[in-house]
Amino acid sequence: MRVPPVILTCLFAVAVLTGCASAAKTSGASAAPSSAPAGVTGTSGATGATGATAAGGALAGPPVPGVTAAAAAVAGVSEKAPIDLATKPVMTVSPTGTPTTLQIADIVTGSGPAATPTSTVTVQYLGLNYADGSEFNSTWRDNGGKPTPFSLTQVVPGFTQGIGGSATVPPMKVGGRRIIIVPSALGYGAQGSPPAVAANENLIFVVDLLSIS
Repeated sequence: MRVPPVILTCLFAVAVLTGCASAAKTSGASAAPSSAPAGVTGTSGATGATGATAAGGALAGPPVPGVTAAAAAVAGVSEKAPIDLATKPVMTVSPTGTPTTLQIADIVTGSGPAATPTSTVTVQYLGLNYADGSEFNSTWRDNGGKPTPFSLTQVVPGFTQGIGGSATVPPMKVGGRRIIIVPSALGYGAQGSPPAVAANENLIFVVDLLSIS
């Protein structure tokens, strides 16, 4: 499957992963032509994350651009109101410690079909460093603001589980926006994905699920 430059198709190989990160945090520049976002591509985690937790506070019903509401929060991460699914989310990041499990908060709960760990999804997403909130990858920035499709079998475990669900995390539904806190063990671990993702870095993804197949 050919995916846009923002989703670096590294396809499971750590040796390739380290050479295809999309952007350096320090420069904010887009990486060379590739196909998988730094912090996204890797081995699927379809079996689920032990001890993953979900936070409440979501807006119920179909997503409507321009909704004004207090955003759901998890691990010190929340979206600033108003919530507008037509625009890039603006996040507040106040780390509360070192994440050790996958954590989620649904800002908007979708009303469409639910994703599975093997779905091909089309999403908008924002990727941030949990330690300081710096942006390392985003469809809003690196893909010209256009959504991008990819298979959940081709991404790091935390991304697979955060969207497709696990034994302890409910799957996203189409139309939803979700905060996903990915501990390094479910992301890139000790090897990282230089230059965009450092070793043992914990990540934040804010995902809008637009469609599944």
